[in-house]
Amino acid sequence: MSEYKNFVQDFPIRCQDVLNTARKQARFCDREVTLLLMTASTGIVVPYERLIPQSEKTLKKVVKDEETYVEASKEFVELLKLKFLDRTKFWGTIVPGNWFAGKAPWDWPPDSWDSKILQSPMSENMTFSGVVKIIRNSLAHGGICTRGDPIELLVFASGYSENKGNKKKSEKLSYVAVAPDVFMGFLSRWFDFLKELRLPDFVHDEEAA
Repeated sequence: MSEYKNFVQDFPIRCQDVLNTARKQARFCDREVTLLLMTASTGIVVPYERLIPQSEKTLKKVVKDEETYVEASKEFVELLKLKFLDRTKFWGTIVPGNWFAGKAPWDWPPDSWDSKILQSPMSENMTFSGVVKIIRNSLAHGGICTRGDPIELLVFASGYSENKGNKKKSEKLSYVAVAPDVFMGFLSRWFDFLKELRLPDFVHDEEAA
């Protein structure tokens, strides 16, 4: 097993490699959504935490890769400012698909929510920052659930205020909901975006473990 070159690009590239390699077998075993969430839990959270500036965090960062990879961090921050559903370079040739987002009561699991709540289309003004923060918090703290059998919808919920510096529990949950195949498309583009970040002296080793 070769050493990681870094955790902002090399590590998520390997996460994508594992996803692509194991996807066929996971589908055969009816574990494709499990594989998807496993990959997202590391492939989103780790590079996000490494590249996000300290100014955007309420707690002191242990690793400050934004200081090591300055240009990559700037590119990452610029992405977070963009409107999520706009046809930006991030999406390449694919369309964002149908995403749902909004506020929900503090009742868990979402089976108790009014059925109309998860049918609220995501606002066209919602940014990558707003979406990724909810997904990141959900994956890091276990605020995940699914709807349907077979699974038709992934629900990511975050229970803290989205305002920087405010760690108080919000009155309502913020959620993002999306079909597994649409989320797979997003995750693939996420990895592709990270691949294209400008890092000094980085060479992708195809033989890396």
